[in-house]
Amino acid sequence: MQLTQTQIEAINKECPYGQGIFREPFGIPDHIKDLLIYTKWESGGRPGSCWDDENTVNEEYYRSRPNDAFMVLDLTLKALKVDAKFFKFKDIKSLIHSNTETDYGYYCDYTEDTIEWIKLSDLYQAIREAKLNQIL
Repeated sequence: MQLTQTQIEAINKECPYGQGIFREPFGIPDHIKDLLIYTKWESGGRPGSCWDDENTVNEEYYRSRPNDAFMVLDLTLKALKVDAKFFKFKDIKSLIHSNTETDYGYYCDYTEDTIEWIKLSDLYQAIREAKLNQIL
């Protein structure tokens, strides 16, 4: 029960921009070399301008997690023929790692991206354990 390269490519084609199954994608700690189920979205920031004397334009903004933030996980479970209801939400949630990256601009502007990932090998292991527990 592992995804083939063809299945991974098909999943990546269906994913929104910023999601997919990748090896060493942007914003992941350097020591992680595994294939990752990866998602990234802009979670906040502040626009910048050197002409904002009134201090009104450059207010910080925040964005909540998009509804399709982890569509790649749904597509991966579908490709593995695993019913998403098969897992308890807390089981999946325990596999998710997160990181926030901030990109600073020239005029004190910045964007914050939230990055989440699951090691594909950890998902395989969780599926095996869940199936084993279901049998017992």
